[in-house]
Amino acid sequence: MKIRNGFVSNSSSSSFCIVGATFGRNVDIEKYIDEKIVESDDYECPSEYLNELNLDYQPGTDYGLVVGVDITDMKMDETKREFLDRVEVKIREALPKYPKSKKLDMDIYYGESNDNW
Repeated sequence: MKIRNGFVSNSSSSSFCIVGATFGRNVDIEKYIDEKIVESDDYECPSEYLNELNLDYQPGTDYGLVVGVDITDMKMDETKREFLDRVEVKIREALPKYPKSKKLDMDIYYGESNDNW
């Protein structure tokens, strides 16, 4: 009998570390995307659209839905505040129907994302 030492996983979860915003557990992110994009046949789901804009889309996290940028995209000469501001601008451009008066909960989020959500 062979014994395997090390990490073995059959789960459908993946780890992430994203600078971005949370949108809750049951949010329909499509309502914040321009209608022309939602109605077009260019994207099958919101994650395809956001990924094309170099935004990560992590549903099913402990925080709910997280949209943002991988932490490794931070520039060497950029402060955390500058990076958070840059990512917030990027998220707001991707989700133009998100109310400008509503504050995005910008922070560094990490953990596991369940693909089953």
